[in-house]
Amino acid sequence: FFFFSSRRRHTRFLPVSWARRCVQETGIISGAQSIAMGSNNVVVVGGFECMSQAPFLLVNHRKGLTFGNESLIDSLAFDGLIDPFNNCAMGLCAEKTVLDFKIERSVQDDYAIQSYERARNAVKNGRFLEELVPVKINDKEMFSEDEEYTKFSREQLPQFSPIYSLSLIHI
Repeated sequence: FFFFSSRRRHTRFLPVSWARRCVQETGIISGAQSIAMGSNNVVVVGGFECMSQAPFLLVNHRKGLTFGNESLIDSLAFDGLIDPFNNCAMGLCAEKTVLDFKIERSVQDDYAIQSYERARNAVKNGRFLEELVPVKINDKEMFSEDEEYTKFSREQLPQFSPIYSLSLIHI
């Protein structure tokens, strides 16, 4: 990520090597603190997700395993998609927001369609070229662009059922 420097006469990007922080809470907290302390006026923090590679965890494995079955914990659920304040799936928080603010399904669908169309147009117009780094999969394959937007179907979206049941909301 980059910091916008307010200490210089002109605004410019500082080298990435200057900003070596974990992007999650540490980066956000450090950015907020640098603004509060007057070191910066604006701080930009970014990151990426790799949810498909989230590992499973073995609890108490370092203490040694005893007789009997042990459980794996899905780190994606445990440390990624669970709201730490209410101890429930983040998707349920989204569903609660929909209920509390009476957001119609058609409004949600329109927003999703707009988001996918913007992504498709950005790729088409080369707006992500400087942000994506090609990754060699093997000698024959190269992964060089996000394919999620290509899987989108405007016609199918309204047919999808919500993943979370509204009856599960207890927050």
